[in-house]
Amino acid sequence: MGADTRHVGIGTRLKASQVSKVSKTSPDIDYVTWTFDPFLRNREFNLGMGAFIGGGEHAWEVAPYEGGIPGTVEDRFLAVLPIRSERVKKYMARSIMGSRVKVPYDWVLSGGTPTSDSNKLTIANITKTSWVESADSKRYLELNDYELGVTENIISIELPLTWLEMFPDITIPPAQKWLESSAKMFIDYFKREYIVTHYSRSNDHHRSFVILQRISLRDLLNATDPISKRLL
Repeated sequence: MGADTRHVGIGTRLKASQVSKVSKTSPDIDYVTWTFDPFLRNREFNLGMGAFIGGGEHAWEVAPYEGGIPGTVEDRFLAVLPIRSERVKKYMARSIMGSRVKVPYDWVLSGGTPTSDSNKLTIANITKTSWVESADSKRYLELNDYELGVTENIISIELPLTWLEMFPDITIPPAQKWLESSAKMFIDYFKREYIVTHYSRSNDHHRSFVILQRISLRDLLNATDPISKRLL
């Protein structure tokens, strides 16, 4: 059995090498895009490199599920990596060093930065969840409710961190509720010009959130959005 090479930065260094090659050999290319499953943990890898999701309703794609399960769909984020931007330079450098830029978990729990902060940031969590024990004594995260139409400039959406372990059968009602509700949430906020810019995770790796901001593209690319200015 080979050595476990996860969480040692190989993926980040590989992506950084690819970005560097594209930058040098293709001067007309400013953005690299790809799709990925929002329920898989690689969303943290993608956001940690400086990629973002949003800026239009087509940032969320729904397509027939390729796993061959009748009646199911595959939801995908359309990630955008602005390879020549200050955002990617700063975020990728941090990621290579092993200190990805992520929103502190206590900011999400408390609804923003500390109250003593003279320039406090407010983060509105639009999802309500709870832990449930199934008949076979396995715990999973249940989505109880969510809000559409929230107007705060920064919001958080909780997503299961260990999706495949929680829901090996994605056809069961709790899993289907996550899939259907998440599509509604993201499509609604993407239409209203919110952008997924960051993520947050609890220290015990049990809870995970994506952070959306309503900001200008200029601030996003220059890493001068409110969150980047605090974390970099």
